[in-house]
Amino acid sequence: MLPETMTVIEVREAGGPEQLIPGTRPVPTPAENEVLIAVAAAGINRPDVLQRQGLYPPPKGASDLLGLEVSGPVVAIGENVTRFKPGDFVCALVNGGGYAEYAVAPEATTLLAPHGLSPVDSAALPETIFTVWHNVFERGCLKEGDWLLVHGGASGIGTTAIQLGTAFGAKVIVTVGDDVKAKACEELGAVKAINYREQDFLPVVKEVTERHGADVILDMVGGDYIEKNIHAAALEGHIVQIAFLKGSKVEIDLMRLMMRRLTLTGSTLRAQTDETKAKMATVIEEKIWPLIEEGKYKPVIDSVYHLTEAADAHKRIDDPAHVGKDEWRVGIGSYEFFKPARAGVVRRGRPVARRKPAAMAQHGHAKFGHRIEERLKCIIVRIVAEVREQLDYTQAFGVVMTQLIYRLLPFARIEIRAANESPRVPGDRRQYVFIRPVPRAHN
Repeated sequence: MLPETMTVIEVREAGGPEQLIPGTRPVPTPAENEVLIAVAAAGINRPDVLQRQGLYPPPKGASDLLGLEVSGPVVAIGENVTRFKPGDFVCALVNGGGYAEYAVAPEATTLLAPHGLSPVDSAALPETIFTVWHNVFERGCLKEGDWLLVHGGASGIGTTAIQLGTAFGAKVIVTVGDDVKAKACEELGAVKAINYREQDFLPVVKEVTERHGADVILDMVGGDYIEKNIHAAALEGHIVQIAFLKGSKVEIDLMRLMMRRLTLTGSTLRAQTDETKAKMATVIEEKIWPLIEEGKYKPVIDSVYHLTEAADAHKRIDDPAHVGKDEWRVGIGSYEFFKPARAGVVRRGRPVARRKPAAMAQHGHAKFGHRIEERLKCIIVRIVAEVREQLDYTQAFGVVMTQLIYRLLPFARIEIRAANESPRVPGDRRQYVFIRPVPRAHN
């Protein structure tokens, strides 16, 4: 039974992060070609910041709430939906409305979450992957062996472009704002990361490519970069503009564009039709999802916040030091997310120390028969006990803990693992209780 209302994040008025405040709205009803998702996590993207500032209004008919990508279980479907059913764990590109406990998404831009990804990682996929795939591969025509130049290499778009470009056989060069970001990008696969505060990227690109130039340039900076891109591009190269952080009005000499037979293009994702996005989704599911499941691509998450901490999350994304994407997770009620203190996993509002453990990631594709708070999808309870050849869980503490968890999460299955099966710390001599959100008959 769905609630009548939900918590959302509203923009009080155009301005800074402090304008983001919690509010209450009715739970939306999916249209005939939509699914309703109980949002487990949502990505925070640059268009959200622009909309918060009043510079990027939502298209006609779209939700006025921020949020362009979400993950979570499907809890209701429209009458014409055929690909999904309640319980399917999905990630989706939405036209707004992601900063809420529930969001509707077109069936056409909803995809089953890849096996092996956590809800947070799954939520980080749609906006960046759709953007990179369409602009780099479809508009930019990137192919194996090409040189790809990405401005803003440490952003969510940039880290995605590095990994996907490399996975498809391209050689990637990026520009970043400091040496820490440069190192992070090169660890992701970039051939060369250029600190633009210390070097002009144009001569470096010429040197690294041995005067060939970049076959595809993905630019979100604009301003004086536009003319430099024209000089950095290879013969018959493609320059794709997706944002203008330094401005869109410039004076440039287009003679070189004509003489080098260059293509200067650009796009925005949100304004494109559902039919166009549906075609992208089909290709992405076919070509990108296998790479994710093979471990060749994983979203880079900078920080994770609670839904009600959206203002703090936007302060973080406004900080030039952040690398990758910021996310928030839904947390309804008073349950807490338990984890061993030294596990090194994501902590609320702090930079990620390392990737999420596999035990948490494997729940990303779980199917739900009931709405379960995201924070209880994977509870890891530390049991201080020596590992035995056969676990004896009939002691009083075990019985009490088992019954407690069962009452808190009646639709879960309890699985007990020895510490040597734990993905956490090698040699860890502890036991763990894994709570899996696997539906079962309800008495």
